[in-house]
Amino acid sequence: LKIMRKSYISTLFTGLLLSITSSLSAQVYEIKPEGELLFANDVSANGVVTLYSPNSNFYWTEANGLVKINSFDDQIGGTPSISNDGQVIAVSATNPANNTRELSKYFISTGTFNYLGSLKNSLESSVYAMTKDAKKIVGLGFISEAYANAIYWTENEGLVSLGSSFQNSSSRADNVSNDGTKITGWQDLANGDRVTVVWNNNKQDYIKDNEGNYLYGGGNISGDGNWIVSNNYLGLPAIWNSTKYF
Repeated sequence: LKIMRKSYISTLFTGLLLSITSSLSAQVYEIKPEGELLFANDVSANGVVTLYSPNSNFYWTEANGLVKINSFDDQIGGTPSISNDGQVIAVSATNPANNTRELSKYFISTGTFNYLGSLKNSLESSVYAMTKDAKKIVGLGFISEAYANAIYWTENEGLVSLGSSFQNSSSRADNVSNDGTKITGWQDLANGDRVTVVWNNNKQDYIKDNEGNYLYGGGNISGDGNWIVSNNYLGLPAIWNSTKYF
């Protein structure tokens, strides 16, 4: 899949940020943790925020402030995502039954986990995104000590591997459209380059520019699945659209 024309947005985006800073600054609430380096990752329609530090996952609500979900001795792996209603968080969590880090759902109302498994016993999996209806979770699952595959989970299918296009290489799912049919992420090539891909109903395609150059890193996708953003070989932001010529 090719970008219809290379669209680089860094200058436009910077200018847009500068133009809106003064008018929106009064609406900003700063979450100030004590002794934690936090990164906000997702937000629900009613303002529940998911966050992570190098070794912990959190959520924040206006009523209760910052709440720690779980923590690890090493880096967490993955990023927590929240449902649109602010009730369900997709998060990497250690299953106490097997002491393995797995894709999991965390329910805010009860403070409990539903562990969703890994591709192979004792090998970890990590969450990177979830549809807003909480029906599909995507991420990464190790198949050996050295290699991992992009994965997704649904209630009907369970945990599914999207595989890798090359032997002895890895892939990862980073984001998903609202209806769950399109998943973006990265694929390691045989030469080690990590390039942007999209899985459309589980079929993998590479995202390239008009000159046939790969885009690099994991791509983010719009809710309707028509827009993907990533970076070109120069490190500049680039946009892909399924129907529009730029």
